[in-house]
Amino acid sequence: KLEAAQGCRSARLRSRVPDADQRLSIAHLDLSSFPREISSYASTLKSLDASHNQLNSLRPLEDFHLLETLVLDSNQIEHNCVMPYLPNLKYLSVNTNRIANLDRFLGALRESCPSLHWLSLVNNVACPYFATGPPTSRGDYTEYRLQVLSTLQTLKVLDHAHVTVEERSRVAARRDIAKARKSSDATQESGWYNV
Repeated sequence: KLEAAQGCRSARLRSRVPDADQRLSIAHLDLSSFPREISSYASTLKSLDASHNQLNSLRPLEDFHLLETLVLDSNQIEHNCVMPYLPNLKYLSVNTNRIANLDRFLGALRESCPSLHWLSLVNNVACPYFATGPPTSRGDYTEYRLQVLSTLQTLKVLDHAHVTVEERSRVAARRDIAKARKSSDATQESGWYNV
């Protein structure tokens, strides 16, 4: 039975090729890893939907430098997943995964996806407003948004909601306060305050 299921999955995968716009879907194939066959599209693929699988590693995407859209909803992605450098990635959806440590995940995204404009983390533990379990306050979700926007300053949309001018202003104000504190701390440490 296992061999028959794997054979059926391989046949479904072979029938999936990028369309004229270089979009490929390998969604709903119950994959635990990216199939080797997609590596032949690394130099041309612009959009990949790998949602509704069991994927937990993104390393196989390290040569997909033209990729602009990546949909990984309903997989097994965790916050410590190694994020390959995807310089052209603009749209990333990782809804309903296992991302629990927001700082770590955002740090990896900041380094690996410098062009990111659209991010959705809905139904991950790290996304408090939409997390499963006890309801959280709207304030928690607002704080989460500000934290994400402070780290990923290129974002225009977070969790399906456009980034507002007010949010940008609040992030800038926080950045200014942090700089002032850092400057004040450096001045105190250097002894300038004793003059």
